[in-house]
Formats: sequence, structure tokens, C-alpha cells
Amino acid sequence: MQSYDRALAANPNNGPTWYNRGNALIHLGRHQEAVDSYDKAMAMDTNPADAWNNRGAALSKLGALDEAMASFEKAAQINPLQPSYLFNKAYVYFIMGSDKAALEATEEYLKVKPLDASAWDMKGCLLLRAHANREAMAALERACAITPGNATYQYHMGVVLQRLKSKQEAGRHFRMALRQDADFREASEALRDMESERPTWWDWWFHNSWPRRIVGTLSGSLLMAYAAMPIFSGKVVIAGDLTLNVGQSVQYYILPVSLLTALLLLPSILKWGRRTAEIDPLPSRPEPQLAPISAPTEPSEEGRLSANPE
Repeated sequence: MQSYDRALAANPNNGPTWYNRGNALIHLGRHQEAVDSYDKAMAMDTNPADAWNNRGAALSKLGALDEAMASFEKAAQINPLQPSYLFNKAYVYFIMGSDKAALEATEEYLKVKPLDASAWDMKGCLLLRAHANREAMAALERACAITPGNATYQYHMGVVLQRLKSKQEAGRHFRMALRQDADFREASEALRDMESERPTWWDWWFHNSWPRRIVGTLSGSLLMAYAAMPIFSGKVVIAGDLTLNVGQSVQYYILPVSLLTALLLLPSILKWGRRTAEIDPLPSRPEPQLAPISAPTEPSEEGRLSANPE
């Protein structure tokens, strides 16, 4: 920063230096000062599209989302062929909660940049918000395939798999996220909650293991057969000469129906039916894409440029 400030003290009309100073200030987290530097650069017509774009990035960090969107749109008007401006519009829509517009912009961006993992992750998160879980999984799989070492992408894969009841796969992705980032609190909490989760009576009988599925299916079938028996005069043919015949008296139905119902509802009766709360798919936000610094690329060159401003 001191090199840029010295160069500007010598030549305050050097537009590229104001622009590069803005980029340096963004990386230092001094976003309002960055906005001011970009304004100075644009007043000198230096990289106007990139300056508008990076100004929007700084404003988004300040929470001035409407102004940020206006800056990104201005950049796109000047240079409509630059895909990063479209990504940044999607980014602002995303953090504003305008999910439909964000998804449309993200899909347009991915047509040009299909190998951008952060865009696939953002698309997956938008689809998770819409509870389009299968489509979200496809997008998140692309993000993980492109950048498998990203803890956030692995976490989001765990979220969608947990929603799709693929508990073992979800746990695997949460553990991968923790291997990549041991301090990833959301992944740690999601894994802990999922491992302590007790399934509902339906999941207990029909999802978690094949032996229980068989018992649950047989019990459910018997229950439905007893429920249908009065229609068939208390007699149901199972196969060939094998029949279930308990007559028409109601008292013969009460005990088996009660026992079968109690068996199927046993997980709930014994409080095995607690579910974990739905996991937040968005512990972090994507970052806006900054345009690169302008020549000269090194602060040490600033003095040479100010001496020869042409």
C-alpha cells in the first residue's frame, strides 16, 4: 500500500495506480477505501468495466447489495463478453435470496465456464434451497469432481445425501470435509447429529436393514389382510389351499390387529422416532470474482509509470 500511496503522491492522475490500489485494499478488507479508489480510477477512464466489477465486489462486502448489483450490471454493459461479471451478478442475487434470478445467471455462466467448481456449488445450494435434491446432488457432484479437496463442497454433498436418506454416504462426505478442515464446525455438528439420529418407525422397518424390511413387510401385509377380511366373510386365500380364516366375529380381529399395529409402531412407542433438524446447506458464501490488476503489475513499477504517464 505504501508504494501505491507514494506513486499517487507523485502523480495523483495515474488511473491504473488508483485501480491497483483498490484491488490491494479489497484484499486487506478495507472495502470502502477500495470503492473510493475505483471511483478515482473510473474518473480517469481506467479499465472501466473491471473497475465497475471490482467496485461491485467491494460494495457487496459492505452489504450494499443494490449498489453492488448496479456496478456489476454496468460492468456487463461495457463488456458483455466477460463471464465473471455474470457470475458476480449471480453471487449478489444469491446472497439477496433472489434464488430464481441467481439460478438463471449461474446456469448462463456455466455454459461459458463449465469447469468452475464454485459455480456448480452455488447452483447445488440454490437447488437445495428449492428442495430439488436430486438436481442439487448432480450439481454438487460436479463441484466435488472438479475440486475434490474443497471441504465446503464435500459438506454440501453430505447435506443432500442426508436429505435423500443415504446416511452412510452422507457420513462419508461429512468425514471427508472434516479431514480437509478439522475446524469445520457445521460438518462436525451435522455428523454428530446424524450419528445420534433415531429413525422414525417407517424408516426403522422399511429403510435401515433388509431383515427389518422383511419383518415390516410381512407385518404390514398381515395387517392389511386382517383389515380386508370382513369384506371376504372372514376368509382370505393366501395360496392354493392355504387360507386365513378367522370368521366374521369382530373379537377375532381385535387381538391380531392390535398386536400387529403395536409391532409396527414400536419404534415410536419406545421413542425411537426422533429426527434431526434439517441441516443448513450454506455455512459460507461464494466469493465475487475480481478482475486482475492493471499494468504495471508490481508496486515497484509505479514510480517508472508516473515518470512516463503515457
